[in-house]
Parts: sequence; structure tokens; C-alpha cells
Amino acid sequence: INRWTMLIHPHDRDRVLQALEEAQQKSAKFNEAYRFGTASGRYKFVSDRGFFLNDPLSGQMRMLGIMEDITAQKNAEYSLIQKNEELTKTNRELDSFV
Repeated sequence: INRWTMLIHPHDRDRVLQALEEAQQKSAKFNEAYRFGTASGRYKFVSDRGFFLNDPLSGQMRMLGIMEDITAQKNAEYSLIQKNEELTKTNRELDSFV
């Protein structure tokens, strides 16, 4: 977990670790989207989902889950937000001419 923690973007780390701790304490599902460091040094957006299991034999708690790369989706969302802002600005400028 220490290596995983260090790969979470510093601006997302506290939020993600708090959600993880909460899920573990409540034996609830973990579901967070955040930026995660890659071997190239760049960050990708990931959707991380999982849940905790208690191992009755060892008494240890384990986590089972999946991390999915959602960078393309986040980039598309950002692009749409930018385009919407541009169109809103253009509409305001057109309204001022009328």
C-alpha cells in the first residue's frame, strides 16, 4: 500500500486515503476516481473500485478490486467543458450586439 499511496497525485491523496480508511472501517465498498502516477512519470485518471474481505484463517483483511484507466473519458469531459465555456462566451458576445 505504501507504493500505491505514493503514486496517487498529491492533490488527490488525502481524499483517496480517507475514503479507503472509511471503506475499511465500515466494511463498505471503495469507489474513487483520481490521478495515478505511471512509470513514465505522467499521471493518468483512474477509477478504483473494490471491497474488503476478512480472512477467517489468518485474521487479516484483504482488498479485492479493480483499477481502470479513465483518462480518455476525463479528457473528453474536460474538452466538453471548455467547448461549453467558449460557446457561452460567444453567446454573451452575440447578445451584446443585439
